[in-house]
Amino acid sequence: MVEAVKVLPQELQEVIEIRTWNVKKLEGIKKKKELRAKVVPSIGINGKIVFGSGIPEQDELIAAIKEQISL
Repeated sequence: MVEAVKVLPQELQEVIEIRTWNVKKLEGIKKKKELRAKVVPSIGINGKIVFGSGIPEQDELIAAIKEQISL
């Protein structure tokens, strides 16, 4: 999932912040609970889980990001 985000077009890379958490550590466990993520890995945008478990197609991921950040 992280790789799917890291290969996004440069124009999106400039307006997003990528964060990852290890759900085997306390910080990651807290974040998973906060976001109410049911499965890992998941992709959240603006504090909402948008994709859980399955890796989205790049076009689908781009559309979701643009929709959430109003591009």
